[in-house]
Amino acid sequence: EACEAAAAQLASGDAEQRRQAVQWVASNAWPLASSAAGCRIVQRALDATGTSGQLALAEHLRGRVKEASTSPHANHVLQRCVELLPPEHLQFVLDEMSGHAVHAARHRYGCRVLERLIEHCPAWQTQPLVDEVLRGASQLCRHTFGNF
Repeated sequence: EACEAAAAQLASGDAEQRRQAVQWVASNAWPLASSAAGCRIVQRALDATGTSGQLALAEHLRGRVKEASTSPHANHVLQRCVELLPPEHLQFVLDEMSGHAVHAARHRYGCRVLERLIEHCPAWQTQPLVDEVLRGASQLCRHTFGNF
């Protein structure tokens, strides 16, 4: 399967093979991120490339952040992007989460994405999301996932 071949190339010591694998992953990023096996390949590609490759992969999540944050698979890719990318390149993630933060906080996977944003972005950048979560605090403090 193509995923297995990409995984082997990403694990390779050959820089050209890794570059080709990252390129293939980028061209299939959203379908891969949305699947169980594929999300692992996208995460490996994020780990195997530099900032410019990471940015190219993250771009495929633009416009899909809400969907990715509640996906059982794509949320892992989104979290990895938040962990690896400089905060100034994550503003689109915060913008797309805006108006969705309380729902995300109550979601099994969305709450993890919010946690990563709060951990890895400066307070000035996350403040609007934190304020949104705080406005829903009375309901969140009694919720299984919303009390992180």
